[in-house]
Amino acid sequence: MIPISRLKRLTKLTLAACTGITDAGLVPVAQLQQLRSLKLPMCAGIGDAGMITISRLAGLRDLDLTGCRRLTDAGVVTVSRLEHLEQLNLCHCLHVTDASLAALASCPRLSVLCVRCCPRVSDTGLASLARGKYHSGSAPCHAALLVRGS
Repeated sequence: MIPISRLKRLTKLTLAACTGITDAGLVPVAQLQQLRSLKLPMCAGIGDAGMITISRLAGLRDLDLTGCRRLTDAGVVTVSRLEHLEQLNLCHCLHVTDASLAALASCPRLSVLCVRCCPRVSDTGLASLARGKYHSGSAPCHAALLVRGS
């Protein structure tokens, strides 16, 4: 078996519903510096420590954390520092709150954010996001926001 860290040219990786993957399992993934899209939906073992590892992927543009139930605001704050992040899916992340949206408001390239079924996100978080920084001096950095009740 080839270690994933040897797939240096890999640009997209999807590990949907891999319940056996934990934060520690993301360490070799962080060595894939060409990675632009990482999808980890329903990976229940992924949490805040994994976001520290993912934050080493400087060129990451698309991150799907749907249903990562161990994820909290601390992890979202960490990934909000990814300069090239354009799309972030936090659907069904039960511990994500308004504080996460406040952090994401300064994410320079974020254009798609999904917080559907995040019961701790409220009007306050949406207001923080709406007051977020602008990129290129003219267009709002959050072009699409998907919010729906649980």
